[in-house]
Formats: sequence, structure tokens, C-alpha cells
Amino acid sequence: MPTTDEVVLHSSPEELPREFLEIVGDARPTCRLTISEVHDLAVRLHRQKNQRYGMTKDHDGGMDGWHEYRHHLTAVLLILRLAGITDECFLAAALMHDVFEDTDFTVRDAIIAGVPIYAVAMAWACTDAAKGTRAEKKAEAYRKINLVYGAVIVKVADRIHNAGHSLESGSVGKFEFYKLEQTSFAEALEATFHAQSQTNLWHHLEWLLFSSEGHHLVYKRSECCENALVPSITELVALLTRQLAALPARVCNVALRSRRQRQQW
Repeated sequence: MPTTDEVVLHSSPEELPREFLEIVGDARPTCRLTISEVHDLAVRLHRQKNQRYGMTKDHDGGMDGWHEYRHHLTAVLLILRLAGITDECFLAAALMHDVFEDTDFTVRDAIIAGVPIYAVAMAWACTDAAKGTRAEKKAEAYRKINLVYGAVIVKVADRIHNAGHSLESGSVGKFEFYKLEQTSFAEALEATFHAQSQTNLWHHLEWLLFSSEGHHLVYKRSECCENALVPSITELVALLTRQLAALPARVCNVALRSRRQRQQW
């Protein structure tokens, strides 16, 4: 399992983007939620919108997948923990990263509910624009991610699980889409990631996307979604541990090779 010098977040509001603070306005927390409480809040919000995760009936990437949405939120949190990140702002952001995009819950609602302000800022940064093409929506998220220290680490963990789960479920089209999108993803965020993190998460993402070795080591067979298997938390931890532990020592060479391979896939 990779090790890291844990990122320490500075939680002073003065370090957050002005545009985010303008959204927060005069909203103030009524309490401070624990990670468990943030988890319950995020799960409830997604459940109220009847959102699910994973391969869908028509493979369109919609919100009617096999898994309850907590599957994805828990996986992103576990990826951060397995990379050595235990800061509660990161963990809360992992749980909240899709809330503002997929539910009616707002930034101000989250602040008032007691989600730590830096976690709210990271989740806000990871939120796509409401209108435009997919590329335009993603570009707006990438712009904000580069403004909020640490948000890029949450986004990379999110992408690792999305891409990894598409392999696990046998969703070839979706996996190929993530590979094609990696060029713009890297152009927007790779420099920021390496400036802020000593983890192997970026290298793992590219190894997962472009290395046949990674595919074979991590996913021996497709065994998710199509037969409606819903992994337990124990099984999910084992899966993610296997992903990160399988990262080869020559990861830097694999990552460099993967950049050259992007145009070939």
C-alpha cells in the first residue's frame, strides 16, 4: 500500500476563494458533524433523490445503477484512507463530493448543517457546472478545483473509483470514455495534484487506465452489477486494498509510458 506525507489543510476562511465565500454569505454552522454523521447525511440526500450507482439497464451512465449510492461515497473515502489520508476535511469532502451536483442540498445548507467549511469548499470545487456540454461542465469544475487546496486529491480518488468500477462491472464503453478523457483531465489537474500531494494516487489512476498489467492484476473477471452483487464493506475494503497494493514499484515508468499510449487507445 502506498505511503504518504499526510496533507494538512489550513481551515482559515481567508484561504478559501472569494466566490465560494460569497456563496456561503452569512451562513454559520449550528453544530459540527462527525464523519459518521456526514456519511449519514450524504447517503440520505442521495437516497431521497433515488440515486443509485453502477452499470445501468441501458448502460447510459444514469442514476439507476445496481448499487445504493453509498457504495461510491464509501469507496472514495476508503481510497483516501488507504493512501494514508485521514484528515477529516478530506474524508467529509469524499462523502459530500456529489451532493451539490446531484441533490437540492446547497453549500449554505451544508455549512448550517455542520459540515466543516473546508470540506464544503472541496465538494463545491468538485461540482460540475449546471449547464453546458460535458466538456464545459468539467472545465468549470477543474477551474474551481485548482482554486481550493486539496480538492484535486478528492477528485482523483473519485475518478479512480469510477474508472475502476467500470472495469469491475464490465462496462467497456464507460471505461474507454474515461481513458479518452484522461488527457484533458491531466492537462487541467496533474500539475496541481503533484504540487499538493505525495501520494501515489495519480500514478495509480493512469496505471489503472492504461496498463494491461493493472487490468489483469486488479480485475481477474467482471463480477459486479450484471449479476447485482453488492459488496459488503469488508469486500469493498479488500477490493480497494488490492487495487492500491497492486501498484508496481516501477509505477513512474508505467505512468510515463501511459502518457505516450493515450493516443493509441
